Amino acid sequence: MDELFFVDGKMPRTFRALARPGLLTAEWLAGRRHQYVRPFRLYLAAAAIWAVVGALEGAQSSGTLPSDIYYVYLIVLAIPAMTFASWLAFTPRRSRGSAVPFVVLSLHFHSAMLTVLAGMMILRVALYHTLGIPGALLETAALAVSMGYLPLAARRAFALSWRETAIGGLLVYPIFILAAGVPVWLGVVVWIELLQ
Repeated sequence: MDELFFVDGKMPRTFRALARPGLLTAEWLAGRRHQYVRPFRLYLAAAAIWAVVGALEGAQSSGTLPSDIYYVYLIVLAIPAMTFASWLAFTPRRSRGSAVPFVVLSLHFHSAMLTVLAGMMILRVALYHTLGIPGALLETAALAVSMGYLPLAARRAFALSWRETAIGGLLVYPIFILAAGVPVWLGVVVWIELLQ
């Protein structure tokens, strides 16, 4: 409980390491885990920060709060789908082993992205109200950050070459979209059928 309330310094240290793609995962894989927050707790903390900032932004602007369906998507589909996608994209077929390092990479990736999104929400409110800068510009910047973060994180965590990083980076997002999108569309189709 101490680590969630910044008492022992693990949370700030962990978020600083998270800012460098792959460093936290590489540290975890090397066994240097005691000085950082555990991956799932980090994810929960980042999701809580994102939810609180989203609620405050929704109250500040006349926007809507993130829906319950999106929370379910993040918890049920996004983590397993990104784990599967990164496992396929960044591991040669002949050497596919345990998926645990990819679960850790996926949790760290989603923690970083939720933190970026929370920061983007704060900036969007601040910049829109002071300078009139539209939120779409910040959302594009956040998307660009997320597209580059995962391949760079995998490169550092798994000691990939630039070639393996580039190939994996090109493959991971289409695999992720298929792995996460197909169940969503099937659920929508079933839901529509049930309503009729």
